[in-house]
Amino acid sequence: MRYLEVGASIIFFLICNIITAQNSDQRSITITSPNYDKEYVILGYYYGDRQLVLDTVKRNDKNEFAYQSEGALDEGVYLLLLSPNNRFIQFLVNKGEGNLDIQVDTADLAKPIIKNSPDNQLFLDYIAFLNEKGRENEKLASDINAAKEAGESTAVLEEKRKTLDQQVKDYQRNIIENHPETVTSKLISSTLDVTMPEFTGSDEEVKSKQYYYYKSHYFDNIDLSNAIYLRTPFLHNKIDNYINKLTPQVPDSINVALTTLLDMMEPAEETYKFYLSYFLNTYARSKVVGQDGVYVYLVDNYYAKGKADWVEDDQLQKIIAEANKIKPTLIGKQAQDITVYRRDKTPISLSDIDSKYLILYFWAPDCGHCKKATPHVIDYYNKVKDSLDIEVLAVCTKLRDKEPDCWEGVDEKGMDLWINASDANHLSRFKIKYNVQQTPSIFILNEDREIVMKKIGAEYLDEVMQEIVRIDNIKATDTQLEK
Repeated sequence: MRYLEVGASIIFFLICNIITAQNSDQRSITITSPNYDKEYVILGYYYGDRQLVLDTVKRNDKNEFAYQSEGALDEGVYLLLLSPNNRFIQFLVNKGEGNLDIQVDTADLAKPIIKNSPDNQLFLDYIAFLNEKGRENEKLASDINAAKEAGESTAVLEEKRKTLDQQVKDYQRNIIENHPETVTSKLISSTLDVTMPEFTGSDEEVKSKQYYYYKSHYFDNIDLSNAIYLRTPFLHNKIDNYINKLTPQVPDSINVALTTLLDMMEPAEETYKFYLSYFLNTYARSKVVGQDGVYVYLVDNYYAKGKADWVEDDQLQKIIAEANKIKPTLIGKQAQDITVYRRDKTPISLSDIDSKYLILYFWAPDCGHCKKATPHVIDYYNKVKDSLDIEVLAVCTKLRDKEPDCWEGVDEKGMDLWINASDANHLSRFKIKYNVQQTPSIFILNEDREIVMKKIGAEYLDEVMQEIVRIDNIKATDTQLEK
C-alpha cells in the first residue's frame, strides 16, 4: 500500500473542511467539481497511524471522477485529495448508505455537497454548529480579557461561557442518543473525555485515585472491538497517549497496558492484527534501554502461542529466535556465568569475582566506537575504585588468530587496571549468552549478579551508576527500618 501524504495540518475536529460519508454497502463514489481543472483526484483513508491511498481516479468523458470498488467499502473516515497543493476534504463511509455523490467547489472546500448520505449531512451540520459556537467562544474570551484589564467583573461572561459549553455538550448528546448507529455518533462519542467522580482523601491520595480511574476508563467511549476506529484519524493518538503518557515506562507496566488494549481489540480482527504488528515493530526498534523486554513479552505471549496466525512460518521462527536471543539478557535476569581467560591463560569466571557491582565490558581493539568508549570507562573506574565496591571484567571479543590483538589493545589503551580477558575459541559462548552483536556492549550487574542495566553509552556510566547506587541505598535503608 502507498502512503498518502496530506501533511501535518490535519486536525480532525478543529478544521472546517471536514466531510462525511459512510459505507459497508457502498461500492461507488462519484466526484464532480465545476472549477477543478486537473485530470485526477486521489482517494485515501486513515489506517492506524497512516493515511493510505485507496485509488487514483481519472476524469472520465462525463467530466466526473468515478470510483468503483470491487466490494463493500470499510466503514471509517476517508479522504479526497486535490492537486496541486494536496488540499483535501474528509468524508465518512457508513454501512447501510448508498453510493456517494460528492460535489466540490474548490473555492470553498468547507461546504461540499454529499448526496445519498444523511450521516454526512449530520456531521456537516455538527461541524457548522461547532464553528458557530467557536466564534462565540472567541468573542467571549476577548471580552473576558478586556474586562480583566479594566478591573471589571467577569462573572456574567464566565456564566455565558459555561452556557456555551453546555450547549455543545447537549448537541453532542442529542446526536449520540438519537443517531447511535451513525458514524458521526461514534466519532463524537470517541472524543468525549472521561467523566471524573469526586474523590476524598489527601491531595496525593485524590490525585492517585483520579489517575487510576482515568486510566481504567480511558477507552469507555470507544468500542475497540469495532473495526471502524482503525480508519479514523484520532485512534492512534489516543492509543499512543495511553501507552506513552498514562503508562509508566517500564516493561511490566507497558506489558499490562498492551494486553489490555489487545484484549479489547481482538474481536476486531483487522485492528488487532494491525496493532499487534505495530507494537511488535515499535519495541523491536526501540532504543530505550529495557524495552526489549516488551518485545520478548509480545513474542512469548502472542506470536509463539499462535495468536499471530497471519505471519508466515519462516518469518515467525525468526521472530521467536530473536526473542530467545534477547531473553537471557533482559534487565532483572540473572546474568549467565562465563569462564574466560586472562593474558596468561588462567581462567576467570564471572562467579569468581567478589564485588558488590560488576561492569561487564565487551570490546574489540579495532572497534571505532570502543576507542571513544574505553576512556570513559577508565575515567569512571579510576574515579570510584577506592570508594565503591566495584570491578570491571573487560572481555575482548576477538577470536582465534585475531585474539592476540586483544592484548596489544589492552596495552595501547591503558586498560591494564581491571580484569581483562578473552576467549579465543569461544568456549564460554559469551557472544550468545550476552547477545553481543556489536561492540562496545556494557552490562551492569548487582551483588546478586542480576542485570540491572545494559547497553548504555559509556559516557553515561557515571550518571547511571550513581542512580543505581542511590536506589540500592534507599532499599537498604527501608529494609533496616522494617527490622
